[in-house]
Amino acid sequence: MKKLITIFLLFTTTLIYPAQKEIFSDGEYLEYNVSFWGIDLGNIKIYTDSATVLNGIDVYKHHVTMKSNPSIPFVSLDATFNSWIDTSYDYSHEFIGTEKCDDIVEQGHIRFLYDINRMKIDITENGKKVDHLNYYTKKNWNDGTSLFYYARKHVDDRQRIVVPTIITKDTSTTVFYFNGERESVEVDAINYPVKCVYFNGQALWEGIYGMNGKFQGWFSDDDASIPILAKMNVYVGNVRIELVDWKRKNWQAPRY
Repeated sequence: MKKLITIFLLFTTTLIYPAQKEIFSDGEYLEYNVSFWGIDLGNIKIYTDSATVLNGIDVYKHHVTMKSNPSIPFVSLDATFNSWIDTSYDYSHEFIGTEKCDDIVEQGHIRFLYDINRMKIDITENGKKVDHLNYYTKKNWNDGTSLFYYARKHVDDRQRIVVPTIITKDTSTTVFYFNGERESVEVDAINYPVKCVYFNGQALWEGIYGMNGKFQGWFSDDDASIPILAKMNVYVGNVRIELVDWKRKNWQAPRY
C-alpha cells in the first residue's frame, strides 16, 4: 500500500509540476528567416553568449541581431540587442538595444534595479543623450529579448499569463495564451514534420518595425523548447519567422 501511495504521489506531482526545461545552452545559436507572402524580408540571429554575473547577480547574457534584406527597398532594419536575463528566465536585469537608420544610431539602455524598486532608462542618438527616465516600480520586467526566453520556459504552463513588458521606454504588457496544444510543423530546414507546442498571444505594445498585436508560436516539444515557427504583425502585415539554422549541443528536432 505504501508503494502504491508513493507512486500515486509521484505521478500527481509530475502533472502539477512539469519537468524543468533546459533552456540555457552555452553557445546556442538560432537563425530565422523573416518573410511576407514568400518575399524574403531579412533575418534574425539569436546567440546565447554566456552565464555571467551582473552586479553580483547570476544572469544569462543573450545577443540578438536583426537585419533586413538589402535588396528590398521599402524595408530598412539593422539592429542589435543585448539582454542580461535572470537565471530563472522570468525577467530581465539589463538591456541595451541599438538601431541604425540612415545616419542616425539610436541606443536605449535599461537598468532594472529591483533592490531599490527602480527602472532607469537612458536613450542616446549618435552618442548624445536625448532622454532619461527613472521609474518607480515593484514589478519584475521583461524586454523584447527576454520575452523570447520567457515564452520558451512557460510554453507548457497551460494558462493565460500577463507579463509586464518594456519596449524602448514604453511600459506595457504581453499576454500569452499557453494551452498545451501539440501540432505538426514543417519548415524547409528540417526534412520531417516537427512535433511542436502551439501558443498564441497579444503584444500590447509597438516594437521594432511596428511589431504589435496578435502573434502565434510553435516551439519544439522537448526540454529545449526551440522556436521553430512564429507569425507576427509588423508594418507590412503578418510575417512568417522560420527557423533556418541552429547550433545547440546534442539537439535534434522531435519528430511528429
